[in-house]
Amino acid sequence: MANTHASSGSQTATVNTEHSLYSTTTAGTYVLEVDINAMVAGDYLTLRIKKKVRTGDTVRTVYVHSWSGAPLSDMGDTPALMAIVQSIAVPTVFGADFTLEQTFGTGRAYPWGVILLG
Repeated sequence: MANTHASSGSQTATVNTEHSLYSTTTAGTYVLEVDINAMVAGDYLTLRIKKKVRTGDTVRTVYVHSWSGAPLSDMGDTPALMAIVQSIAVPTVFGADFTLEQTFGTGRAYPWGVILLG
């Protein structure tokens, strides 16, 4: 089975607001990817994935990761721009919620996508 595109878009962040990017009730294994190329020094971004353990449970955070400043990655002697970040693969039976929150800096536009792994 091939990977499929579950959803995508662009979110312009309002600082200190957690933006819902995509919510689904469909079972599967998902990956969130976000283009952070627009970030500069002073920006701080957090991505979250939330899900339920059982059908009647409360939705809770299962993945959280943050980035700050300009997106650089050490690629040997010369730092290289790391423009796209991806979450871990999150399996879920009862769906998931994907969010983005920028807590410092100037609100940026972040292209994003959610992949349903096949």
